[in-house]
Amino acid sequence: MQMKLPTEKTKPIQDISLYNYLIYGQPKAGKTTFCSNYPKALFIACEPGHKFQEIYKVDPVQWQDIIDICTQLYKQKDNKQFKTIVFDTVDKAWGMCEDYIIGQHNFRNPQEEIDYIHDLKYGKGSKKTRKEFMKYILPLAQVGYGFIFISHEKDKETEENNIKRKKKDITLPGAASEEISGFCDFIFYCYIDRDGKRYLRTKGHPGLNAGDRSGDLPEIIDLDYKQLEQLLMKGQ
Repeated sequence: MQMKLPTEKTKPIQDISLYNYLIYGQPKAGKTTFCSNYPKALFIACEPGHKFQEIYKVDPVQWQDIIDICTQLYKQKDNKQFKTIVFDTVDKAWGMCEDYIIGQHNFRNPQEEIDYIHDLKYGKGSKKTRKEFMKYILPLAQVGYGFIFISHEKDKETEENNIKRKKKDITLPGAASEEISGFCDFIFYCYIDRDGKRYLRTKGHPGLNAGDRSGDLPEIIDLDYKQLEQLLMKGQ
């Protein structure tokens, strides 16, 4: 069937559960608890740390498990049980995907077995992992699921005009960081201040990776689902 050209402009989505987020930051800063406030969220719990949350979750141990989960979610596209898919953490999920690519390569090339994804020359390992990972994410996004990818923080050294500085960034490797960051509408940095208050930074600067595609958020907001919802839905 031939794809038809649109006759009307799209309307802004008025449900923050359907946006795509990358949330990273300090350990125990409240990232998982914050995400648990999203209604109809399914946690793909790739590492422990959910004993004190009342959530819907699945516990994959390998990439094939995540394939099975995504397949089931796609089958529910017309009668969704869940609205938001939370990868906690996306680092572990990406690692499972890399292990899958390595296993596939070693099965097909028993005389050229590899141990690490970077053992595949010319960046082929990273390219194959990106393709495999997004093969299951993009179809779900296209049928109306939202995503939250949780990651940790690291200090990365950058250089500009011969000036070196440290920048807070996500712990995902380069190819994964590029792919997930480009997919997401928001990149939030989660942190605790000296008084123990929890915040999200929504805007980036030379020392911090963050971003707000909507342009509607202040630079710093409380780590509070209701506040985020009010700010994003204001005026819509």
